Amino acid sequence: MVPRPSSSKVTAQFRWGPLAPHGPPAPLVEVSLSNGHRVRLVKGLFDTGADHACLRLEWKERLRISDSECFDLDLTGICGKDHPVKGLATVVDATFDGHSLRLPVAFVGELPVDLFGRYRLLEGWKAALDPQAGTTTFERIGAAAPWVEIFEKNWKAELTKKKGTGAPPTAPVSP
Repeated sequence: MVPRPSSSKVTAQFRWGPLAPHGPPAPLVEVSLSNGHRVRLVKGLFDTGADHACLRLEWKERLRISDSECFDLDLTGICGKDHPVKGLATVVDATFDGHSLRLPVAFVGELPVDLFGRYRLLEGWKAALDPQAGTTTFERIGAAAPWVEIFEKNWKAELTKKKGTGAPPTAPVSP
């Protein structure tokens, strides 16, 4: 994250960087993810064409998220709708720009980079990508749309089906 510009509306700004050695610069963001007392800062591609945050499978292990907290999700944006990639979906607590939020994520084994999509980041912030300056600037616009509530209801229903208990799982509590 870079120092905030003098504009009072801008709340966060990130420098672009390469995703691979000697690669072209790409818009990157930093999001802090937590599961209980495990907190990890993830730097990933800000992908305005993606819906979900899609993270490499190693983050599931680093955050100690169990399989029982996830359900299978077909992701069609990575390799196209005819070749969906399997992900393990869940909802985690996250912090972005000093704001706590619930973030739907999919952990994917075949993913070469971590990426953050539209859900949550473009619900509470307006983003401006400036390729000339190599920065992405976020302006806080208010509370998030209820999309995450719909995802969380689906998440709980999928976990209930997976467990076969008929009782919804206990969702992690946000601060």
